[in-house]
Amino acid sequence: MEYKQKLLDWISYTKRKDKQMVIMIEKKEKYLAMSDDEFLFEYTRIGARYEHKKFVLSVIIVTTLITIIMDIWGRLYDFIFRLLMLGNVKNVEEDMIKVAEILVVAIMFIILIVGVLIIHDLIKNMYLLTKEKIFIEEIKELRKV
Repeated sequence: MEYKQKLLDWISYTKRKDKQMVIMIEKKEKYLAMSDDEFLFEYTRIGARYEHKKFVLSVIIVTTLITIIMDIWGRLYDFIFRLLMLGNVKNVEEDMIKVAEILVVAIMFIILIVGVLIIHDLIKNMYLLTKEKIFIEEIKELRKV
């Protein structure tokens, strides 16, 4: 029964919102209780992390667009296929060609999945960091008063 309740709490928007509210209030109290130097350190650290993540995400997106435009995937496919067939130049059977093609497609698919997971993680971290940056800027305004 307890497992079902925990699962429903995890799925429920209201419970998640309430939990996030409690965390936000604790962070607010922590930031307001900090000395000016500690707060400045946290504010600067969060701002620097935000700018760094934004730069890394921009570089990855630009690199991805360049690889799409320059048809790097097709060239990578040809290169890996040639490497796999290099050792078997004399007697290449049709089955070996099929296996090599499947292996090349699998390698490219794994590279693509890893890339998508990395980009997803960066975007998620960027979202959380943006929330933290907005929050700490609001706290900065509260501290002025």
